[in-house]
Amino acid sequence: MKGPIAPPVAQSPLSPLKLFRWARQAISGIAKPFYLITALALVANVVTQYNAQLIANFIGQAQHETVSQPPAAASSGAEPSAASATGAQTSAKGFRLVDYVLPPDTKWTAILFALTALLVIALSFANRVGTVWINTLMLQKLQLRLHDKLIRLGPTYHARHDMGENSAVIMQYTAGAQPMLRDVLTFPFVRGVSLLTAVLFLFYNLSELRGQDDVIYALLAVLLVVLPVGGWWLSSRLRGAYGEVRERLAAVNNTLVDSLTAPQEVQLMDAAPRRSIAFGARLKALAEAQVQAAIQGEKANQFQAAVPTVLQVGLILWAVFAVRGDAVQAVVGIYLFVPRVVQPIQEMIQFYSGINTAWPNIEKIGLILEEPLEVEDKGTTDVAHLKLYDLALKDLTYRPTPERTVLDQVSFAFPTSKVTALVGRSGSGKTTILRLVARLFDPQGGRVTIGGIDIRDIRLSELRSMIATVSQFPLFVEADVRENLRLGVPDATDARMEAACRAADLWPALERISPDDPLAAPVPRMAGKSGLAGGERRRLAIARALLAEPRILLLDEPSTGIDAVSVGKIVETIRKAKMKRTVLLVDHDMELVGALSDQIICLEDGRFADIGTPEDLAAKPTTLYAKLAQAKKAYADTGDFEVHGSVPVRPAEIAGAPKSGQMGATKAPSPGGPARSAGMMKSA
Repeated sequence: MKGPIAPPVAQSPLSPLKLFRWARQAISGIAKPFYLITALALVANVVTQYNAQLIANFIGQAQHETVSQPPAAASSGAEPSAASATGAQTSAKGFRLVDYVLPPDTKWTAILFALTALLVIALSFANRVGTVWINTLMLQKLQLRLHDKLIRLGPTYHARHDMGENSAVIMQYTAGAQPMLRDVLTFPFVRGVSLLTAVLFLFYNLSELRGQDDVIYALLAVLLVVLPVGGWWLSSRLRGAYGEVRERLAAVNNTLVDSLTAPQEVQLMDAAPRRSIAFGARLKALAEAQVQAAIQGEKANQFQAAVPTVLQVGLILWAVFAVRGDAVQAVVGIYLFVPRVVQPIQEMIQFYSGINTAWPNIEKIGLILEEPLEVEDKGTTDVAHLKLYDLALKDLTYRPTPERTVLDQVSFAFPTSKVTALVGRSGSGKTTILRLVARLFDPQGGRVTIGGIDIRDIRLSELRSMIATVSQFPLFVEADVRENLRLGVPDATDARMEAACRAADLWPALERISPDDPLAAPVPRMAGKSGLAGGERRRLAIARALLAEPRILLLDEPSTGIDAVSVGKIVETIRKAKMKRTVLLVDHDMELVGALSDQIICLEDGRFADIGTPEDLAAKPTTLYAKLAQAKKAYADTGDFEVHGSVPVRPAEIAGAPKSGQMGATKAPSPGGPARSAGMMKSA
């Protein structure tokens, strides 16, 4: 059985204006060295062509001197006359400019040829090293700019594009796009000048074949019409082929991420064979697309390689057999300069082929660079004078789509030094409120205020310094505790970090893992590896939030995936942390909500349906909080399961656990006061 393969996405047309704009962005910050290397490449090309013309002239001058010099003079070593020495130059009357830059005799031509040959070697070396350097620098800047833009984009963008796709853009797409973005700015200039100088030298040599104007015009037609048009037609077919390769590669990355995000889950479901089939199908589709793209590319390459060779052979045969008179210099010049004229044209076609090949990747990169941010940082209000940081919602409305309203003109003032819990069914807008407060996106109506100031009038850096968030799945980097704590506070001292860890009741665990330096305890990126356990990782996230000394603390599902003992410790930590802070809590564990919150807001149909203390709401069976708490209690009372903190488990699984009150493995208490005293807090 094969995994489903998505149909190829229709390719957008190539846009020269977008290419140029994105190329300018790609060299931002390195423009001076970029154009220096471009100028070096131009000089190297011109000097190389001049060196080739010198050797053609040297052969022509030597042959002319041998033919025109009298035998006696030749045997005596006498110098040829100036007229005979320069005879080969006077025939090219239509190209006097070339005559002015070429030496009149063999000695100076040989000397200049040797000097320019050495210069060509030096320039070629410098050009190659400089190109590698500027390519590396451009790629680094481009990848860094994409990384920085992606971590600034809001949740709406990341809901449309997953991690596998974004990773492929930064690490793979940029490698193919960067050379093309470089050439967009350099190729027309460098290759255009090279083409003009090569054509000038070629027709200088063709002018030696006097009376053959028709052939010259035919040559011009082949070089400037047939080769570009044929190459363009073949190259234009590459965009679709390589666009499909890009889509297949993204599918491979996404399937790989799906398999490796939770390999243990794959094993437990015995889904390894299906994942293998799905990944193999994606790899096969990618391979087929790559082969088709390679075939299209090879057609274009073979056409470009064959035309100059056939043209060169034909012209040499024509010059030798059809043209009368002394044509040595012209034949040599034609032989040397037909490829040099064809090469810039050929490279321009290859450049166009490369643009078509890389356009899907370039477009993806360019669209990310120009993706608008969900919030604009235009705040100018000074908040240094604020003494009160009271948080309030005023007629707040949020619609993710025109057809769906999540919040409908809700208003509320959150008290300081208290925990306010937001309760509701999935999708009711609880986490949306937290994100609006943190300004990850803006509402369609109403406003969020801190100290009476609309948060849109506050600079984002100042707003984020007032707010700390403990998300449902906190970010941890593959490093130690110290580095993870400094993600939020880069200049934090070890003493401050230790105090935050002690406040979060994490320090004893760190001392156990790393006695010599508790802050050096390793933190794996994903839970389940050696190091901090699930509850300890959550307390590390809380310690990081406390380290920032926020005025507003946002807690999004802090009990997710941890046991009752860990939840109890988190409750104690948050209770201590709420002093002089506004704390908003979102959690599906009604036991935790009842134990921790000072007041509860129930969200239903985009509105605040009920507001009150846990005890008051629990006493009213019609409130959403009471219904949710009763539902959990009923779930626990079925006899099949007991509630171990926020995690339902079978009794057999905790048969050996300490009794209720020691580990918190009890039946769920009724909501309200009993839950606050006899349930969660005993487990602490």
